[in-house]
Amino acid sequence: MARERPSVYDAIRPDSETHFSELQELLVGEYIRDLRDHRERLEKLEADAVQSSHVVARSLATESKKDPKIRKVLSPVVEDALRISVEENPSMMAGILFPMIGEAVRKAVGQAVQQMMDSTNELLANSLSAERIGWRIEAWRTGKNFAEVALAHSLSYRVEHIYVIHRTTGLLLGQVTNQANLLQDSDMVVGMLTAIQDFVRDSFTSNQQADLDVIQVGEFKIWLQHGPIALLAAVISGQPKAGLRDVLVRQVEYIHRNFQVGMARFETTGQAIPGLEESLGECLVEEVKKPKKQQSYLKFKIAGVVLLALLCAATFFYFRRALIWNDYIQRLRHQPGIVVIEETRDWTSLSVRGLRDPMAIDPISLLGKYDLSPTQVSEHWEPYYSLDPRFANVRRLNNEADALRKVAVRFQVDSTTLPIDQLALLDTIGDQIQELATDASRQRRYVHIQVFGHTDRTGTSARNDALSKNRADWIVRFLVARGIDASLLSAAGLSDKQPGNSEQMQEGQDLDRRVTFSVDLR
Repeated sequence: MARERPSVYDAIRPDSETHFSELQELLVGEYIRDLRDHRERLEKLEADAVQSSHVVARSLATESKKDPKIRKVLSPVVEDALRISVEENPSMMAGILFPMIGEAVRKAVGQAVQQMMDSTNELLANSLSAERIGWRIEAWRTGKNFAEVALAHSLSYRVEHIYVIHRTTGLLLGQVTNQANLLQDSDMVVGMLTAIQDFVRDSFTSNQQADLDVIQVGEFKIWLQHGPIALLAAVISGQPKAGLRDVLVRQVEYIHRNFQVGMARFETTGQAIPGLEESLGECLVEEVKKPKKQQSYLKFKIAGVVLLALLCAATFFYFRRALIWNDYIQRLRHQPGIVVIEETRDWTSLSVRGLRDPMAIDPISLLGKYDLSPTQVSEHWEPYYSLDPRFANVRRLNNEADALRKVAVRFQVDSTTLPIDQLALLDTIGDQIQELATDASRQRRYVHIQVFGHTDRTGTSARNDALSKNRADWIVRFLVARGIDASLLSAAGLSDKQPGNSEQMQEGQDLDRRVTFSVDLR
């Protein structure tokens, strides 16, 4: 059997892996080691960052309590971070603050409205009642003695009883009263108040933190002022003023500031709080109406007559002013070239706004005819061009006159001879003058055209005077020969007194040798 010959690959296979490793080390070994070092550094940095964050947080929490300077240094950073967060996502901050601010705003607005309504009721009761007749009608309607009704009205209000109730247990912490026989069982009253408040909160409000503020029981009102631990219940007769609520608020704040520890322990110990009831005496306030002095109504009648006369006078002048203003506006509406867009009138000012053709009458000039002054009237007019024929024809006539004033006929040096190209221009000027004269005649306006001859700066003064006059006469004769009325034209020589160009060069002097036209239009 033939023996198999070894291949070349078999000869080099045992050392191929070793050679590859050596080749790899030579080519990329250094890069591999750098990558390994970078990875180890990154892992170490990440671990150090996590560890540093915990250390920094603990350090700030500890040092901020010891050194207030740290808080001052960090405050701008925190404020800037909060401001940037709110600017980028304002809905997040709104969602956080809404439950707290919304509840506080609703409660504050509700209390303010209630106080306003109480004040309004008090004002109406005092200002709209006919005192003695009203009292007798009330006594007849309620079946009470007139003396009782008069006493009730003379006494504005009085705080009859004050209760301090523990919010959590509903038990009585302390009480003080003006009438010992007004309420028989204080504990029962306190229990009923607590039960009523729980019933209202559970049945009529979706917010379990909502509190009952006022209870009406017959002729008495019970005002409730709530605090974090205790609430104050004031039994009031009469019509209390809104300022009484401030008294109750201050008393609740005083109780929580001075008896907070005792109230906090009451839930577990049930012990009475020394000094609490003595502090409630300031809440037993009352207000007695002062008797009104009998006074003559003559001065009120005189004041009423004067006010009525002033009202009638003001009404008369107001409508008179309105009629005058309407007449002025109608006059403006009928003026050609004026368009009234808006007009306003009130007690103190008058104003009008619209469009006005520059050739229309000035509206301010019409104010004097209607006893109005420019200081009383504010006017604002935007310019526009009216299509009214009276303005259009005048504007066209002025444009024709302006166009003729801009024309200049050129002459050769020291000559009244025209270049060939200027002859066609003279034909055009003749047509312009003829059209101008026709339009002026239709509008019954006076028109006269003066032809001025000019020379350049060369030549003597006497020669230039004669040459400029000859050039003007030559143009007048040409136009008259073409059919223009000679009475419309006159000639004059200006020599070189009005050069057409300030340059002394030849090109500038060529522009000086000319004839121009002046139009007198009246």
